[in-house]
Amino acid sequence: MSPLISLDFTDNLPDNLPRPSGLRLSIELVPKTATGINLRSELTPAQWDTLRHAVYAKANYCCEACGVCDTEVHCHEVWSYDDEKHIQKLIGLRCLCWECHETTHMANHGMRILEHMSTKHLARVNGITVSEADKIILEAYLQHSLRSKHEWTLDISWLDSYLEKEKAKRRDG
Repeated sequence: MSPLISLDFTDNLPDNLPRPSGLRLSIELVPKTATGINLRSELTPAQWDTLRHAVYAKANYCCEACGVCDTEVHCHEVWSYDDEKHIQKLIGLRCLCWECHETTHMANHGMRILEHMSTKHLARVNGITVSEADKIILEAYLQHSLRSKHEWTLDISWLDSYLEKEKAKRRDG
């Protein structure tokens, strides 16, 4: 990967992503065999800070799932998975509040009370029943279990492509 260029926190980050199954908030469980292998681990702390602050600024420091502002926000990496070739591909970044981010990664909790709170939050943000949220969570856990049986290759070419476009804009602009 080429080194990151300096971002100026404009709204030049790509528009956000399609929502899985039309949901505002989904459960996105990283396979156990890919835990800790992510965009943040591929960048220096300064590069990650620059990128995540650009994501926050684009979202006006508001959660892109539930819409809450004036709270702690996190930069969430959105991945697609090629289940045949075992490639974990970065497809974008989202600004999420801490509660939406915790809900998205609920497999990491390991505590039933937090999982229950995440289920309620998932239901509330998506305007669905707790039973419907439970079904989404069950499907995510089953998919996570299957994906955790394989080693994954990380593809962060999305970032390279984005940075090349930014570099060209600065060169031509």
